[in-house]
Amino acid sequence: MPRPKGESKVICFYVAPETHKAIRRVALDRDTTLQDLLLGMVERELSGGTITQSIDVETEATILKAVKGEKLADVELALLADALNLDQRKLTQSRDKNNGHKHNGSPCHS
Repeated sequence: MPRPKGESKVICFYVAPETHKAIRRVALDRDTTLQDLLLGMVERELSGGTITQSIDVETEATILKAVKGEKLADVELALLADALNLDQRKLTQSRDKNNGHKHNGSPCHS
């Protein structure tokens, strides 16, 4: 993302190497930049951790698909994770763990 001239301020801070690696991994998983990922996190925190923007049509369709119990593709998981501020890897692991299992409203049995 190009820097807007005169419209922004720089914030610089240090993190441990393993934290930097984890942040980079999340940015790659979400196909975004470190700048955009961290700025989004800060903006969500400042807004009380709530989703303040409207959900686009594609994300809404993905949420409805998930509610119906349909299997989501990786790109749909990325949309859902971003909209809900969740870790995409955890969603992917959950999907893969429950692959083929549809919830019918009754308690799950192992």
